[in-house]
Amino acid sequence: MEAVLKQYKTFQVNEIMTSTKKLRNTSLVRDDHQTYVKKIVKSFRNSPKRFYGYVRSLQMSKVQVTELISPDGSLTTNDKTSANYYARHLKKFLQ
Repeated sequence: MEAVLKQYKTFQVNEIMTSTKKLRNTSLVRDDHQTYVKKIVKSFRNSPKRFYGYVRSLQMSKVQVTELISPDGSLTTNDKTSANYYARHLKKFLQ
């Protein structure tokens, strides 16, 4: 990163500055995340509840189903309709 910053100071090219910012930001975010994880891991020794909460947060699926194809071929427009079609679909297999 220092070499890229030195190039920018020498040539004053915007593309070099853009790459410098990108490198700086990604490395800072990575370092902050590593510091956060180390802090959390240290707290696990004293609190098993915090450990299981962290593991659960990593395992949870945060997927939303927004549109499904209805039996007539159109797309559903809201969550309630999607849930009803999905429930009917599952009901066929569970009976």
